[in-house]
Amino acid sequence: MRHLLMSASVPGGLNPCYALMSASTCRWMFAVLFALSPMTAMGGTVVIAHRMDASIEGEEFSEFGGPVLNDASQVAFVGRIGSALANADTGVFLDEGGGLQFLAREGSRMMGFADRFHDDLLNDASRAELAMNNVGQVAFWTRDQSDNSFEAIYAWDGVLMRPQIFSNHSAPDGNGFFTAFSRSIGIAEFGGVIYRAEIEVADISQSGIMGIFIREKIVTGSTFRIVRDGDIEASSLEPVALCGVNSPCGRDFGFNANGNVANYAFVVNPSFLNRVQRNFASGPPVAVGQEFGAWAINGLVMTGLGLDPSVNDQFEVAFTAGVGGGSFSTTPKVVLRKRNETGFGATQVALTDDPAPDGNGVLAQMFRPVINNASQVAFVSYFWQTADAPNDISGILLSTDDVPAIIARQGDLAPGGGIFSAMVDAEFALSHTGLVAYQADLHGLPVQQQVVFLSDGTETLEVVRTGDPLLDSTIESIEFVGGNSRQRTGLNDFGQVAYRVSLTNDLEAIALFTPDALWRTGLSGNWDDANNWRLNIPPAGVHDTIVDSATLITVAGPSSDTSVNALTIGPGPVEMVLPAGSHVQCNGQFELSDNAKLTLEVSESSPTSASRFDVTGDAILSGEFELATTGGFVPLPAQQFDVISTDTGTIQGQVTDVQGIFAYVVQYTPTSMVVTVLPRAGDLDTWAAFSACASSVDTPPDPDGSFTPDGCLTAFDTDEDGDVDLLDYADLQVFFE
Repeated sequence: MRHLLMSASVPGGLNPCYALMSASTCRWMFAVLFALSPMTAMGGTVVIAHRMDASIEGEEFSEFGGPVLNDASQVAFVGRIGSALANADTGVFLDEGGGLQFLAREGSRMMGFADRFHDDLLNDASRAELAMNNVGQVAFWTRDQSDNSFEAIYAWDGVLMRPQIFSNHSAPDGNGFFTAFSRSIGIAEFGGVIYRAEIEVADISQSGIMGIFIREKIVTGSTFRIVRDGDIEASSLEPVALCGVNSPCGRDFGFNANGNVANYAFVVNPSFLNRVQRNFASGPPVAVGQEFGAWAINGLVMTGLGLDPSVNDQFEVAFTAGVGGGSFSTTPKVVLRKRNETGFGATQVALTDDPAPDGNGVLAQMFRPVINNASQVAFVSYFWQTADAPNDISGILLSTDDVPAIIARQGDLAPGGGIFSAMVDAEFALSHTGLVAYQADLHGLPVQQQVVFLSDGTETLEVVRTGDPLLDSTIESIEFVGGNSRQRTGLNDFGQVAYRVSLTNDLEAIALFTPDALWRTGLSGNWDDANNWRLNIPPAGVHDTIVDSATLITVAGPSSDTSVNALTIGPGPVEMVLPAGSHVQCNGQFELSDNAKLTLEVSESSPTSASRFDVTGDAILSGEFELATTGGFVPLPAQQFDVISTDTGTIQGQVTDVQGIFAYVVQYTPTSMVVTVLPRAGDLDTWAAFSACASSVDTPPDPDGSFTPDGCLTAFDTDEDGDVDLLDYADLQVFFE
């Protein structure tokens, strides 16, 4: 069960923890946000699981591995369960927001075999690296409990844990059999599981053949070769050679949502970088960068390539290359982004000796590039000739439109206090929405600290810091999982961050941070423009959303149906204008503050439906409200519009209505706010509406078309006797003259 740590506004950036204990669930107030610029809204953290918390099999957790996260806010992680640590079992778990799924457990039977899962999943020397797609399918490497030489890759299909491939299975082309697999696994959105494998063939001189393969579907899919030792590269027409399954250049192949792979390989003697598109016809690998090849950077040829390429869903590949002479470790480095068109050519992102983005020093060696679907590239770089140190200052950068910006740099002041330490080995991940989550070590404090930050290059939020209170204890260490493929990291496109913490009372926990969506510009603008929101994250169903400003502004939108977790308009003088036909779903609470205004529109294109809010929790109302029209349209008298309704909550308070070009009345029930249009003098529509609503004496109206009985009575039952008859006509006659 998730334990909610609710957000709060805290003076001075402190992080108090308020216990709200119940018999079954601990709920805590926990502030987790710091920023480079003053901000008034926080994010919220949920504890997914913690040591001493009972797992779904009734046993307590004892320790955890770093979690991975998808866009459905599902969190997959490795945990050890059992009351005695020496006798505890490891398992793979999936949290779906409503409870934990136990996917696999040490000692349990491996589906399809008499064998049982091994306990290697929490062994630091061979820790499983989970991969998860956006529908919650999870893939990982494992081995047999009784036979360490028997390796397998398993995947959770949403119902069962199924074997994908295993030792001694024939290679898909029938040439040899699998013997070992890389711990790094990929999984595509369609369920294809991608893995690197070692193959044994009959010819002993060809032992240790390497390949990268994809199983098309988890349940019934066939296995296809992406690339294998001996395949002919398209441009050089030379056979390729891949790295071993657990060598540095063999583990971290990049993959995307479509099952395409970028990997490091060799052609004869020169090294080159492959980009291989998923091709069930076993098409040849295509080089996107090659040592001593046809690609020249500033007139210099490539002399070496980095081991860790990344590929996005448009088949662009980001990689590092040495240029000039000498070895890769001594020559200038460039981060490249290969175009997705056919043919050779690449876009330069950054080059050694380029000025640092802030003018403090120059860029030096660069490595570990990650590319997203917006063609942004995040990477690590050394800096030379800085003001405070001559060499070996490291940092994380984010390139947008091939212009790098510094996310964090060694020696700079960190948001919330402290100084960044070296960042060469910092874990970081890049979302498709341009967010960089990274873990950093800080010094310059009474004690050194670890922190996870979230940044878009303009603003930075603190996600979690050692020393923060949590679960009636204090955070002692943090683990965030980064990488060159987002399906293997603890970051999603909504800015949520999953991480593991150890506490001073020997507890461990898996937690999920969700940032609030905050209107950041202080200017009028459009809801749909991501630039108007903090961290460039437009509100989504996971976000508590705050539309606020110290000065009078108007926020237009959203232009289409939108879901948020909660919504607050104000407390500043903000007007929110919701276009006709738009629908906002608040999964939590909705609040219209005293100084704010809500304008809902109705138009000729949706004459029977005004824009509206559906609220799961309470709707807390004050401030001003206006029902407005666009394009000169005026609704008919007696028409009703359900503009705010609640599900499990209630309507609390009332608005001050602002009358526009037509008159209406605002009415309330315990669960709804309804607007009824009133008669208009000298208006033929008023007579037509009255005619549609007219009924016999003591008979409730039964109108046709766009009218409701309640609307008829509100507009025309002047004597309040439950009908619309001649007595009401007499009272309203002035409207018909």
